[in-house]
Amino acid sequence: MTYIDNLVFHYLGGIALVALKMWPTAEELFEICVTAPAMVPSAIQLEALKKMHLVQLISRGKTEVLPKYALPSLIRLLKNTPYNAFVNAYPHDIDALKEIAKKEKTLFAMVCSGTSSVTSSNMDWICRRKTLG
Repeated sequence: MTYIDNLVFHYLGGIALVALKMWPTAEELFEICVTAPAMVPSAIQLEALKKMHLVQLISRGKTEVLPKYALPSLIRLLKNTPYNAFVNAYPHDIDALKEIAKKEKTLFAMVCSGTSSVTSSNMDWICRRKTLG
């Protein structure tokens, strides 16, 4: 078993658990993938981090701070994505949140193909949850 096999195993396990709406367990598998030790972050780790943030928004309504042993460069890579803008807009700016979700709908659908339950229907649900209380 190689390093990449480990990342893929935990990433795909998280995807499968998202499909089953087992949010805490999916988040745990994504976190294992994200925090796997490495010198340089993998594209799989970045994708797992994106999905982990979406799962946290769905299950808790907020994102958690990554452990100190997560790669700092991975966090910097996330800052350049629409996912970061979405996560930052969530708690306080519903209009910006809806605009980001609408503007980047194709990106979210493309990146999350196979996990549309995390993106399409739940983007609306996240917005409604925030506006309703």
